[in-house]
Amino acid sequence: MTNAVVAEPTCTGCINGYLHSGQCVSVCPVGFYGSATYQSIATVSTSVCSACDSSCETCSGSGTGKCLTCPKDYYLQRGSTTTSYGSCIAKTATAPSSYVLYVTGAAPTVAVQSISYST
Repeated sequence: MTNAVVAEPTCTGCINGYLHSGQCVSVCPVGFYGSATYQSIATVSTSVCSACDSSCETCSGSGTGKCLTCPKDYYLQRGSTTTSYGSCIAKTATAPSSYVLYVTGAAPTVAVQSISYST
């Protein structure tokens, strides 16, 4: 009789969350985003926390243009007014030639006359 070695099954995902460092978590930690793939009939095939691009602090997916927040000394440059993600750009001592401001929520009661900044 031969002694057979049976490998333990490998966990590839979690039903109610994402696999991170061998454990199921409901929310991926800072620097990671959750991604899942499904088999037929909405059965989870994989659900894992994947690393954000190194330029992002938090992100919504892979790549430099999917940053949600940026590390210190960087700012988020969104691609459009309809997205909450963009690219993290290093702050510099020289000001860009123009700024684009996105205002959300209720209308302001005082009009903005000018914007000044300091580095």
